Amino acid sequence: MRAASLCVGSYPLINHLSPISMIKLSSMNSSLVHLITTIGAAAVLLSADATKALARIPSGLNLEQNLLAQSCPFVSGSFRRGTDNMIIHWVQDGCNISSNAPSRGFDHAIRGLWAGSYFDFTVVRQNIQNGCTTQMYGRLFKINDFQIQTEIYGSDGRCDLPPNYTENSVWTRI
Repeated sequence: MRAASLCVGSYPLINHLSPISMIKLSSMNSSLVHLITTIGAAAVLLSADATKALARIPSGLNLEQNLLAQSCPFVSGSFRRGTDNMIIHWVQDGCNISSNAPSRGFDHAIRGLWAGSYFDFTVVRQNIQNGCTTQMYGRLFKINDFQIQTEIYGSDGRCDLPPNYTENSVWTRI
């Protein structure tokens, strides 16, 4: 059996299940098969419906990252920043987020991943007039189902942004 990934919906739960850590348990109903795997002292029991999701995410994340990923919040959708009415459209694939957000004079390509209590992301910001490209580093927190907060905590120091650049914004779902 080759290594596989498991996800429920689009949330990865366990990556790289090996034949040693996976035991099939049959039940009274033969169509209901459960998988159980041990992770340290913990055991995870998965239903047959969950096992249908095997191999739906690319391998490469380690087991600990995928266990954290099972609890990442849903933040996909469109949000408006109250200070300037900028709109951002977040796309979420499992616990990875992305957005392409144009604003006055700049294009922003954003990519990030779940870090346990927030999404850690990098913004590639390009000045539309002169083409200067810089990177900003940030975190996204889910406040509730209707609001998120972004916190930019630094940059690579290129173009017009200092390395200690900060920006905090609250965004409301639209």
